[in-house]
Amino acid sequence: MKMSVFSNNSVGLESTYLGVDCSKNSLETCQSLNQSSALCFGFSLPYSDTSFELVTDASNLKEANEKLLLWSGLRAVPRCWDVIQPLLCSVYFPRCEDGKISLPDRSLCESTRGPCQIVQEEYGWPDFLQCDNNDVFGDNCKSPSSQIEFNKSDCELPLIATNNPASYYDKVEGCGLQCMNPLFDQAEHDEIHAFVAGWAGAACICTFFAMLSFFIDWKNSSKYPARIIFYINLCFFLGGIGWLAQFFSGAREEIVCRRDGTMRLAEPVGTGESPSCVIIFVLVYYFLMAGITWFDILSYSWFLMFKALGTHKDPLTSKAHRFHLTAWSIPFILMVSCLAVSQIDGDSMSGICFIGYKNYVYRLGFLLIPVGIVLLVGGFFLARGLFALFSIRKGHPGLLSDSAISKINWTMIRIGVFTVLAFVFVFITFAAHVYDYSHQALWEKSFKEYIKCEANVTILETLSGYPPVTCILKNHPNLSVLKLNLVALFGTGIVMSSWVWTKASFLNWRRAWYKLIGRSDNEMKRIRRRSKIIAKAFAIRNMLKQKQKKESDSEQESDEDVNGLEYSEHTISHQDPVGMDFDLHSVTQEMSSTWVRNVPKMVQRRGGILPEDKSNGGNANQHPVCPYELHRYYKNRDREKDTEPGLWAVSQYVS
Repeated sequence: MKMSVFSNNSVGLESTYLGVDCSKNSLETCQSLNQSSALCFGFSLPYSDTSFELVTDASNLKEANEKLLLWSGLRAVPRCWDVIQPLLCSVYFPRCEDGKISLPDRSLCESTRGPCQIVQEEYGWPDFLQCDNNDVFGDNCKSPSSQIEFNKSDCELPLIATNNPASYYDKVEGCGLQCMNPLFDQAEHDEIHAFVAGWAGAACICTFFAMLSFFIDWKNSSKYPARIIFYINLCFFLGGIGWLAQFFSGAREEIVCRRDGTMRLAEPVGTGESPSCVIIFVLVYYFLMAGITWFDILSYSWFLMFKALGTHKDPLTSKAHRFHLTAWSIPFILMVSCLAVSQIDGDSMSGICFIGYKNYVYRLGFLLIPVGIVLLVGGFFLARGLFALFSIRKGHPGLLSDSAISKINWTMIRIGVFTVLAFVFVFITFAAHVYDYSHQALWEKSFKEYIKCEANVTILETLSGYPPVTCILKNHPNLSVLKLNLVALFGTGIVMSSWVWTKASFLNWRRAWYKLIGRSDNEMKRIRRRSKIIAKAFAIRNMLKQKQKKESDSEQESDEDVNGLEYSEHTISHQDPVGMDFDLHSVTQEMSSTWVRNVPKMVQRRGGILPEDKSNGGNANQHPVCPYELHRYYKNRDREKDTEPGLWAVSQYVS
């Protein structure tokens, strides 16, 4: 704090020491202290004469009083003010009797070095207040001024009194920064709190919906890479809970404030403080880093999956344990490192504790650099994955069904939009943090000037003669930049949840609702690929029973019924919510007439339709018999005689 302009040019003081170095001969005549001027910081001095030979910036009573007025700005540093008042009075107004000047004790000077570090930090001590100056200080001396009981002082807002050394603000012993961020007023705090509540709440709702979309059909929806989407949404959901925890009654003060009412800085500290700050940091930071790590794994998984399309290989299941080891261990190492360096700070604006709110170097190392690496790695694999999809689409134009081509196109669009949004959000985050980093020194300087102004209000009013003096912050962070940063953070979680905003998710939710209310959904269930044709044969059984005409008519109508069948894989309704089933093996829904004419023979070989039972006399008009009916017949017949192995094999296959 600048309370006066100190001169570093010492004046040579020729002195003749007497006794035990507690006094020296005065080179000038002692000056009398009249009743009005015999005061030091408002207290009467216990002697009538003084000398100004110990100081170099005053030569009479008027100049000495002006200098003491400038020093009075240290009232804002209570512990310094307690020890520096007797020192200044002893140096500026020493007792002078019989041509001898009483020297203040050296220990009185040394007692000010610790509590008044701010003087040394800002401008340094003047030469005549250097404790090793033998022309000013003596050893084992008793100064009359040191016996005066001076008034105490209090910390000036935005600093408040504290006895916790961990809370001291920037070399100001006994004072800490108030919990409410002084760079913003109450209205701005309320605005940001409402902003956080809205966006964090929306992100939590969206991610929770995404997780439920997996849970309601977990057996069919938990395949990789769809499960990775689930873990990403889980991470962003838990991180959002960390942001929303501040809205419980009294929670924000407990999270960002210490028990003495000061702002949490350089946490964790072993002073018996509440662990809420560290807990919120773990929720927000760990799951944020885990979520973006899973994003890299997702982009890598997409690349492997797209590269393996058209084959029967599963490149992801065998790598699941590696995915988990990477996604959970890297954020854990970063989190433990943050706790080890004790640079977790609370912020009343955001309502959370995070790394490097005060020291942005740590935020650069533990947030911006990891996020930048994630962006580069994820972008690399996303680009390669899109290229693989594009190659499949262009390399097999006549072999893919319209459904497969449509799904590939739609997936490419979704990944492209997702990539653009991810890059935009990360760019916004980078820009916001770069803005904070580049302006931090300016904000700190403005804040210190504000504190100096508050500490020197009385002095400024006395010197300028224009009361009152209003202290303002000349520079402070832009609220819009803070909002953009929050939008980028929570918007990322919302975008991650959008992967389950698909028709498959809607069908899963509808199926779960029908199951809950006890209503049938009338949908075809999942069946194995090799059994689909048999299932189609069973589906026309009733039609065949109703069309028992002449043999020629029956054969013709059977062919027409078979021709009307749609042998497609699109009847499977249980799909993952992400919608990554490209149906590459379903090349077309149009079948040649030759293939269709041979369907009955193929079905017959699989037991879907069997020839007529000769035991009934070989009636030519009888329709083909389905395996289920044969199974019932032979089951009853075998009670009376031995079972025929071949027919039992058919019945076992169908059942």
